Amino acid sequence: MAATEAHKVLVYGGKGALGSACVQYFRAKNWWVASIDLNANEEANANVTVKMTESFTEQANQVTADVGELLGADKVDAILCVAGGWAGGSAKAKSYSCELIIYW
Repeated sequence: MAATEAHKVLVYGGKGALGSACVQYFRAKNWWVASIDLNANEEANANVTVKMTESFTEQANQVTADVGELLGADKVDAILCVAGGWAGGSAKAKSYSCELIIYW
């Protein structure tokens, strides 16, 4: 990679708390950052907004097409997946499967 070319990273979940921190971190290091999430991250260089009304397969096709459009023939240096939520507790708990459904 030439010295004038920016490093590129995709942040899946780039609008959430952790994702936003990742976007900020890489932007501060002068990386080109694309955020993939339900909402756009204004700090990213580019955004792919996922439509919740579509099926998983439709979402995957849309994200793949949109990222391909953004990158063209370029490659990325990293893909970070920080999408999702967090809930404390034990995987042994009877309510565990119910908690997983909430985050799906």
